[in-house]
Amino acid sequence: MSQRTIVIYPGRFQPMGKHHYETYKWACRKYGKENVYITTSGKIQEGRSPLSFEDKSNIINLHGVPYSNIIQA
Repeated sequence: MSQRTIVIYPGRFQPMGKHHYETYKWACRKYGKENVYITTSGKIQEGRSPLSFEDKSNIINLHGVPYSNIIQA
């Protein structure tokens, strides 16, 4: 029986930057793109966390992460 490793990369991503995407790509190379998920919240806090989950999802997707691998926590 084979085991599947699921990778969860959590963060605020306000917004996701190149360094975050490089970490995501590393995890995809090691564990497979279908096994790597990014999680972030929908919490909005003026000044510190201005982006909604939808805003962050769109930015993360622009980096190349499929919407199906972005999960709201």
